[in-house]
Amino acid sequence: MEKRLNNNMVIYTKLNLQLQSQNKVFVSHYQQKIQTYENLLKINFHNKLKANRNNLSMLISKLNALSPLQTLERGYALVKKENQYVSSIDDLNNEDNVSIYLKDGYVKATIYKE
Repeated sequence: MEKRLNNNMVIYTKLNLQLQSQNKVFVSHYQQKIQTYENLLKINFHNKLKANRNNLSMLISKLNALSPLQTLERGYALVKKENQYVSSIDDLNNEDNVSIYLKDGYVKATIYKE
């Protein structure tokens, strides 16, 4: 009986060691997988962030190109008559009062047509 118990203890110890070894391999394998996925996630995140920054820069450039303030910076002026922008000389009459907007402010003027 005691011999049988000792045999069972030896078998139990061997199986326990095998199980621990297999668990270490299993855990190590999944730790490596987790590390790989973490690295891929970081790479994808940085690539997405870089793409979004480039897209934002492009959109900012487009907005600046269309900005009335940039138009004024290039030396143009905006003319308003009665809170309406003037786009043609035909929109103006003799002695109309207008506001002329420049890059650093605005002036009021009176139109004199010849």
